Amino acid sequence: MAFSKKIFILFLLALLFSNLLFAKSNEKLLKKFASTSLSIIIDSNQTYFKIEKMPVFPGGEGAFIDYIQMNVNYPLKARKKGIQGTIYVGFVIDQNGKPTEVKIERGGLGYGLEEEAMRVIRSMPNWTPGSVKDVPARVQYTFPIKFKLK
Repeated sequence: MAFSKKIFILFLLALLFSNLLFAKSNEKLLKKFASTSLSIIIDSNQTYFKIEKMPVFPGGEGAFIDYIQMNVNYPLKARKKGIQGTIYVGFVIDQNGKPTEVKIERGGLGYGLEEEAMRVIRSMPNWTPGSVKDVPARVQYTFPIKFKLK
């Protein structure tokens, strides 16, 4: 009986030791996986809405508003028909700061207003790109462009 107790205790110690080794190697594996998966997420083409460092238009937010106001041309067809309203334009500032994926989120006024809003956004100069953990990232924006006759 004493001999079988010793074997049983040795077996338990061996099992405990192997579990500790397994847990230690799993911990290293989990740390390696966590750091790898984090960099994969940051390096991917994922589009964010809010990130650590947001993109910046050259000259800042005020310059962006000025750019829109100075570069929008009210389409003649819309003027003649007295069409007014707001077009919501969605766009992405990519990892290089370039405005891409320009589309109308809401509007539907017609008479060339949507096309003009998209033209102005597409013709913007490159922004300083946004970043997550110092890795450039894509950021989605939706911006209202108001067309109002005076």
